[in-house]
Amino acid sequence: MVIYMFLNSLAIKCIKKYQQNKAIIGSGRCKHYPSCSNYAIGCYEKFNFIKASFLTLFRIIRCNPFTRKMYDPVPLTRKEKIALKEKQKSLELFNPYLLNEFKNYPLMQVQDFITYIYEATFGSYYLKENNLSVDDFSKLLKQSNHENELITDEYVKIYNTKEYTALYNSLQTLEMNDTKIQLFNERLYLFKKLVKKKLLPFNYKQTYNDINNYLSHGITYLGHSNIYTNNYTTDYIVIKNNLKKAYPID
Repeated sequence: MVIYMFLNSLAIKCIKKYQQNKAIIGSGRCKHYPSCSNYAIGCYEKFNFIKASFLTLFRIIRCNPFTRKMYDPVPLTRKEKIALKEKQKSLELFNPYLLNEFKNYPLMQVQDFITYIYEATFGSYYLKENNLSVDDFSKLLKQSNHENELITDEYVKIYNTKEYTALYNSLQTLEMNDTKIQLFNERLYLFKKLVKKKLLPFNYKQTYNDINNYLSHGITYLGHSNIYTNNYTTDYIVIKNNLKKAYPID
């Protein structure tokens, strides 16, 4: 094990030295991404010396005038494969929510699914737990006739709250961070997969283009389509499900 670590470290140093001087050496330009030298470094960082050397040699053989340019990343380790499989299983738990949303609102358009995924990931809003005005908001909800709808395990919609919009807007903030943004993109991918499998009645190519067009303008709250607003109520707010205890919404 120690000898492998030493050999790997030595190999990485040699490759980095080569990278610094390859203009002098006069080596050709690699056809693939990442380059063969970066690929080799990745292999020596992840695998033992023998396996890393085999993968590097096989990559160099593949990088020849007769192959096309392509994305050829360093293979995953066994641990990474297991972690990825578990993540995919966990992510696919969102599929029933997508299908159930369409079952409840069969006139939903692609725009409405993007909005739903946005709300289910970021929450269109969430209440600051330490804000004193939350108590006032709770009291107002007690006097209201409202319904609630679970949109994921994390977020819930509260309906019939139009009269409290001004107060609620003073409390709202987005829960957006890098982890949530990645999750949002992964859930959009799940949605596209359901469309491709014809489990949702949209044209796949059009759905793909609509989502790409949306993402090209940045991740923002899109809102509902005219078809949705003409047939279903949009008089709701979204709060964290773990804050539900603070409100009488059952």
